[in-house]
Amino acid sequence: MIKFLMLSLVFTLLANQATGAKKEDLDRLLKTKDCKSCDLTRVNFSGVDLSGADLSDSKLRGSIFSDGDFSGVNFSRAELQSTDFSGADLSKANFSNANLYGTKYRPTKFIGSDLRSVDFSGSDLRGVDFSGSDFSGANFSGVNLSNADLRNVDLSGANLIGANLRQSKLALLVESDLEDADLSQTKLIGANLTRANLTRANLSGADLTGAVLRDADLDFADLYYARLCNTVVPDGQRIFDCRGLFPNE
Repeated sequence: MIKFLMLSLVFTLLANQATGAKKEDLDRLLKTKDCKSCDLTRVNFSGVDLSGADLSDSKLRGSIFSDGDFSGVNFSRAELQSTDFSGADLSKANFSNANLYGTKYRPTKFIGSDLRSVDFSGSDLRGVDFSGSDFSGANFSGVNLSNADLRNVDLSGANLIGANLRQSKLALLVESDLEDADLSQTKLIGANLTRANLTRANLSGADLTGAVLRDADLDFADLYYARLCNTVVPDGQRIFDCRGLFPNE
């Protein structure tokens, strides 16, 4: 009850400060946590607990969600351009087919979230915890994922062209599903891809220096010009020849 009253006070302030949002939509969100297709543009939700709310198909452009609890929130198909999720808990949230262009994430928890077909292109995702999330069909082209936690994620069919997974701590892709993923020209320096599914993955031109591919499935994967330098291959052997595979030289 106390938590609900505190939330009521927060939303009273939000209603007075919001720009672009509809007051009736804020009231609806407060009373029910069910706000499908609402207009909540440029609202400051920082520090608020909206766990389990339904904001699918809503307009949330320019809103601030920093340091709040948004675990289990349904953001599917929402307009989230230029929002700020810095420090937020987004565990098990649903972002499928949401528009997240220009969004700030650092540092953020997306543990076990549904991020299917989300466009992250050009984003800075350094240090974000994505463990156990579903990225199938997502676009990570040109994204900086250094020091991100990618353990047990599903990246099947994802586009990671030119993405940067180089980090001081290893890229944690153990047992990840990367079937049909486009990893061409990707920096996978030091990545741990133990038991990862890389069936038909495009690794052409990828830098796998120091990466671990022990027991990984590379059936029909494209490794043309991939750089294997001090790399552990599926059978446990370590390759020290630092030239790209199959050079034309």
